[in-house]
Amino acid sequence: MTSLSVQWRRMGNEHFKNIPKELSPILVKERLIKANNCYYKADSYAGNPEEKASAKKNLAVTAGRIAEIFRRLKEKNSQIKFYYKECLSQFKEAMTIGSDNTEDWLIDIETKSLNVWLNLQEFLLDENMEDRIKSYETFIPFIIGSEIKSSAYKDLARCIFHLAISKLVDKDYKASLSLLKGAYSPLTEASTNTIRSKIAEEEIENLREDIFVQTCIAESMQALNIADAMLDSTIYNEEDVNFDKIWVIIDDYRNVINLTRGRDIEMEAIANSRIGNIYYPKDGH
Repeated sequence: MTSLSVQWRRMGNEHFKNIPKELSPILVKERLIKANNCYYKADSYAGNPEEKASAKKNLAVTAGRIAEIFRRLKEKNSQIKFYYKECLSQFKEAMTIGSDNTEDWLIDIETKSLNVWLNLQEFLLDENMEDRIKSYETFIPFIIGSEIKSSAYKDLARCIFHLAISKLVDKDYKASLSLLKGAYSPLTEASTNTIRSKIAEEEIENLREDIFVQTCIAESMQALNIADAMLDSTIYNEEDVNFDKIWVIIDDYRNVINLTRGRDIEMEAIANSRIGNIYYPKDGH
C-alpha cells in the first residue's frame, strides 16, 4: 500500500511537472503554490527518512521556482527572500536527513542549492549595503558546502568593510570602527570553512590586512578630529592657555602619526603640521 507521504508527493508532482511553458507567470505561481502545499503534506506524513528527505527536496525545488516567479512578478522583496530562505533551508535538511542516499542524489542537491544561492546573490545586489549585510547573515547558515560557505563569508566581510568606509567618509567614526571590528568575525568563519589552500588563505589574509589598515586610518581620523576640537577650545577660546591640555593634544597628534605611518601619508603630514603649529604658531597665539 502506498503511504500518504508518497501519495501527496505524487499529487505535488502532477502540479509541478505539468506546467506548460506558455503559461502566464501568475498561473505558474498558482500551480507552484499548489505543488508546494502538497509537498508540505508529504513532509508531515513522512514515515521514514527516505520519504522525509524526498519531500524536503521537492519543497526546496518548488520554493526556489516560486522565488524566481515572484521576482518576475515584482513581488515584495520580503516575500521573495522568504521563499529563497525556505528553499535553502529545505535543501539543507534534505541533505542531512538523506545523507545515506546515493552520491548522485547528494550531488544533485548540492548543485541545485548552489545555483539557488548564486541567483540569490544576484538578487541581493539591488539591496543597499546595510540590508545586504543582514540578508547575508540570514542566508549563510543554510548554505551547503564548506567552500561555498567560506566564499559567502568573505563576501559578507567585504560588504561590512565597504559600509565601514562609507561611514568613515560621512565622518561617523564610531559606526565605522564598530563595523570594522565586526568584519573580523566572518573572516574567521571563512578561514574555518575553507579547504586549506594557499590562494584561499592569502585572500582571507589580504582582507584581514585591509581591515586592519582601515581601522588604523579610522582611529587616526577620529583622534585628529578630537585633537583639533580640543586645540581650538584650548588655544583660541580660553584666555589662559592650559598646558596640561596642550600636552594631551600633542599626544593625540602623535597617536595619529603612529597610526598612519606607512599607511596614510597625508594624515601623517597633517598631524605633524598640527604639532608644528602648536610649537610655532603662525598667527601670534
